Amino acid sequence: MEYFGKVQKRLAYEASLVKQKIQLANTLKKASSQFTLIKDLINPFYMIGIPGSLHIMKLCAKYIPEYVNTVLVLNGMDEWEEEKARLLLSPKGIVRLNHSGVVPHGKVLDMLFRNMQNPFGIIDYDCFIFNAGIFNQITSLEPDVIVNSLFSKESPVFGKTPQTFFCFFQTEIVRSIIQKYKVNCGITSFSKRIPKKAGNQLHIVGINEENYPEAGKNYFDTLRLVISLGISEGYRCNYLNNADASQPENLDAFHVGGVAEPNSTYGWWAVRGSYFWWRALETCEDEEIVFQYHQKYGNRKSSEIFDGFSEYRNQTKQSYFDIIERIVSQP
Repeated sequence: MEYFGKVQKRLAYEASLVKQKIQLANTLKKASSQFTLIKDLINPFYMIGIPGSLHIMKLCAKYIPEYVNTVLVLNGMDEWEEEKARLLLSPKGIVRLNHSGVVPHGKVLDMLFRNMQNPFGIIDYDCFIFNAGIFNQITSLEPDVIVNSLFSKESPVFGKTPQTFFCFFQTEIVRSIIQKYKVNCGITSFSKRIPKKAGNQLHIVGINEENYPEAGKNYFDTLRLVISLGISEGYRCNYLNNADASQPENLDAFHVGGVAEPNSTYGWWAVRGSYFWWRALETCEDEEIVFQYHQKYGNRKSSEIFDGFSEYRNQTKQSYFDIIERIVSQP
């Protein structure tokens, strides 16, 4: 009986996974129909919002010039948040992902590349561009460049690899890589059976089961596989210069990070991000947002976030708090 019980649980679990995949496929299919009025925008930038992000999206938008074609992807947000985002941010377009949960970031990027023919950019809602001129710089793509990126991190294979906080893509190249190698933008690894053609191509640049494009990660993070394949074909990533984060007054841009869970206590990065989430809510002038988020997430003071996490507070430099104050003080 115990054996049959385990089989039933296994079958139920597999059926649940199939149901989830069907629901996700339907969500993305419905979303694709919303690109009709968006696909012809010149150099659009997509900002992907998730539940609980309205006040930070509002802050982010203050730093985006009016001439920029901002499009919101509302990922798992409820009707109130969707309507509020439309009213507050006045985007040039909206793509609604009405799903039971938040669609994984890689799936959202796959959707964008499927539906966009021309170059486009993405900006994280917790990425703040202080130097507006960067929007013009990042949209200038040379023919052999697969992506312009403001942020990068060290790579043991390529020297640098792009961070996806603020990027602008040569869409045609990315689409061709995805189609040629039958890959996607999601998180993956060799253990998850990367297509043989893709694996063979990666060997050209020294990427294999023992060598991934990011140090400390034995997997391909979001978009890393596609970018690595592009580099293996001779395309390159172009990185814009960004000022030293230790000098807040000279900073061109800043990505906060770790803001998705306002009450998370999982590690320094999350607690640090939680501090910003609550500090942004404290300074939010929209009383409706404040009320709704207090109802949903509680009522905390940013000054109390590091209580009980003295090591995290000591690990967080004063320059971080200075940058946060610069962000939230934007009129």
